[in-house]
Amino acid sequence: MVYAAVAAIAVAFAVYFYTDISSSGPRVSDAEFKALAAKIRNAYNTAKTDTNLGISQLDALNGLPKQLNNRRNVLLAAIYEKLGEEALAFHYYYLIDKDYLPRFARFKLAKMAERTGLERLATEIYEDLARRFSKDPRYSYELAKSYLRQNALEKARDRFLELQGAAPDSDFAIGANYYLSNLCNSGDRECKIAYLRSYLSKSPQGNLASLVADEVSAMNETERKQFSDLHNQLGLSYYSHGEYAKALNYFSSNGSPLLEHATALAQTGKRQEALALLLRRIPNETNDETAKNAIEYLLSLSSSTASISQLRALAPRMQKHRDKVLWHLARLSDLKEDYQAIYEGFPDSFYAPESMATVFWREFKRGADHNALALAKQHWQRYPDSKSHAFVAFWAAKLYEAQGDHNMANATLQNIIEEHPLDFYRFRAEQILARKNKWYLLPNVNEFGSYPNWRWPEIATEDELQERYGAEVAELIAIEQYDALLTTDGEANQYKLDDNIKMWLYAQAGDTYSAIKTGHQAVEHMKGNIDVSDKRLFFAYPLPYADLVADEAGRRRLIDPMLAQALIKQESHYRPDISSKAGAVGLMQVMPFTARDLARRLSIASPDINALKDPAINIKLGIRYMEDVFERFSNNMVCAVASYNAGPTAVAQWMNKGTTDMDLFLEDIPYDETRNYVKKVLANYWIYKKLYA
Repeated sequence: MVYAAVAAIAVAFAVYFYTDISSSGPRVSDAEFKALAAKIRNAYNTAKTDTNLGISQLDALNGLPKQLNNRRNVLLAAIYEKLGEEALAFHYYYLIDKDYLPRFARFKLAKMAERTGLERLATEIYEDLARRFSKDPRYSYELAKSYLRQNALEKARDRFLELQGAAPDSDFAIGANYYLSNLCNSGDRECKIAYLRSYLSKSPQGNLASLVADEVSAMNETERKQFSDLHNQLGLSYYSHGEYAKALNYFSSNGSPLLEHATALAQTGKRQEALALLLRRIPNETNDETAKNAIEYLLSLSSSTASISQLRALAPRMQKHRDKVLWHLARLSDLKEDYQAIYEGFPDSFYAPESMATVFWREFKRGADHNALALAKQHWQRYPDSKSHAFVAFWAAKLYEAQGDHNMANATLQNIIEEHPLDFYRFRAEQILARKNKWYLLPNVNEFGSYPNWRWPEIATEDELQERYGAEVAELIAIEQYDALLTTDGEANQYKLDDNIKMWLYAQAGDTYSAIKTGHQAVEHMKGNIDVSDKRLFFAYPLPYADLVADEAGRRRLIDPMLAQALIKQESHYRPDISSKAGAVGLMQVMPFTARDLARRLSIASPDINALKDPAINIKLGIRYMEDVFERFSNNMVCAVASYNAGPTAVAQWMNKGTTDMDLFLEDIPYDETRNYVKKVLANYWIYKKLYA
C-alpha cells in the first residue's frame, strides 16, 4: 500500500509537470451527454452503499467528453479522499483539467500536495489561483505560507504585505500578522512586537492567538510591558483554547471581558469569586449581548432561592437590561407584580409581551374576565408579532364567546388565522369556527395521510442555477459536492448563495436539521393562508424517512403517519444520531429501557444504543410506543403526545383532576416543556395535513 501510494504520487507529479492533460475528448450529442452524465451520477450513488462496485463502474467509463471525464475524476477523488486513500485521491484530482472547478478541485490538489511533501506543486497551484482569483485573499494567504515552507522568505513577506494592502479587513490579513512577526529581520524586536500587537488587538480569539500569547509570555519583562494594554486580549487568547488558569493571569478585575473572566474563575474552582465578579460588574455592562449572557450565567451558578435575592438586589442597580433581570426574577418568584413591573415599566421590552400574557392568564384563571379582556386588547394592539399574541387572542375569543359576543369571538378567531398561519392556535381557531368539538381525537383511519415516495422539492433548474450563480456552482451541484458550496473557510461564503438555495443544498448534503432551520427562518413571519405552492414550507416541514414511517404505521393502521412525522420533527429534527441528556436516542428519542421492553414484545433483538440510531429500528419501536400511549388514552392526541414526552403516569395523574375542557387541560400541564411540546407536535401535524393533503 505504501509503495502504491508513493508510485501514484510520483506518476502524478511527473505527469503534472511534463504532460498536457487537457483533452477535449469525443464529441457527443446532447442526449448522449445526458445519458453518460446519468451513468456517472448513478455510479457515484452506488459507491455510497457499495464502494468497490461504484468505483469499478466509474473506472469503466472511458472515452468520455472532457467535462464528463473531469466529473468522473473528481468523483473518484472524492470517494478515495473519504476512504482516507490520499494518494489515490491526489492522483485523480491532479488528472482534472486546470479550468475545471479550479476553486474546488485545484485547491484540493494543492492542499494534498502540501500534506504529501510536494510543495513545489502546491506553490504553482496557489500562484495560478491567486492570479486568477485576485480578489479572494485566501489564495494569496496560502501562497505566502507555501513560500514560507520553502524558505522563500522574501517572497512570503512580499505576498503577506500585498495581501494586507489588498484586503486589510479580511481574516487572512489578520493572520498574516503572525507570520510577518516571524519574518522580521533578526534582532528587530520592535518589528516583531508590532505585528504580534496587531494580531492580538484584531483577533484575540483567532486560530493563531494562543501561539501569539505563548510568544508574548516567553518575552523578557521589558518586552512584555509593551503588551500591558493588551492583557485582556492575551487572556482571551488562552481562554478560547481552554487554558483558563493562564487566562486568569492576564484578566484584570475591572476591564476584563466579563463573561469569559467569570467562566474562567468558575472553571478553575473559584465559583464564589465568579459570582462576586458578575454581581459587581453586570449593572455597568454596556454590551447588550454580554449583559444578557452574564445574567444567565449568574443564574446557572446559583440556586433558585439565592438567585431571587441576587436579582432583587441587582435590579435597581442596572443601568441597562433591568427588564432582563426582572424577567428572570418573575420567572423564579412567579409573582404577578414582578411580571407587571416589566410591561408597565418597560413596555417596549422583548419580555413585555410574555409578561403581559402571563398576567392575562392569571386574571383569566381567577375569573377576572374584565381585567383579562382589558389586557388582551392591550396585548393585541401593542404586540402583534409576539409569540404569545395568538395565545392571548385565542383565550380572549373564548371569553367573548362565553359572554355571548359571538361576532367579536369569531372576528378574533379569524384574525388569528390570518395573522398566525403556522401557529397552534391558528388551527384551534379554525377548528372552533368549523364546530369541530372533538379536535383532540385522532382522526379516523380513512383520514390518515401517507407520502411514502416523498422527495425534497427542487428549488431551481440546472439552467437557472447556472444563470444565477455561474457555471462552477452549477457543476458542483451536478456532481453532488454540496459541502463545497456550504463550507466557509475564514471568509464569507465565496459563492454568495441565497438562503433558498442553501436550504436545498443542506437537504441534498444530508444536513436535514440545517435545511429545516433555514426553512423555518424563511417562513416564520408568514401571514395569511398557508400557500402550498411555497416550496420553503416543504423544507420547514419535510418528510424524511417517509417510506419507513409509512411502512411501520401502516402495519396496524393505529397511528396517522403524518402524526408520527410531526413527532419525529419535534423530537429530533430528523437527526438519527442524536441523544438527549436524559438518554433518549435517535429519530423518535426512544429510551433504552423502553426499547428493550418493546423489542421483547415485538420478538426482535434487544437494541443497544447504536442500534437505536438505525432509523428503521428506531421508527419501528417509536411508532409501537406511540400506538401504546394512544391506546391507553383512547386516541386523545393531547394526552398521548404529552405522555410521549412526560410519561403516561404523570399524564394520568393530571387527568385525575377532572378537567373536561382539553384546551384548559393543555394549558394547565405543569411542565413548561411538555405543554409547549404538545402544542408544537400538534401544530406540526396539522401543518403536515394541509401541506400533504
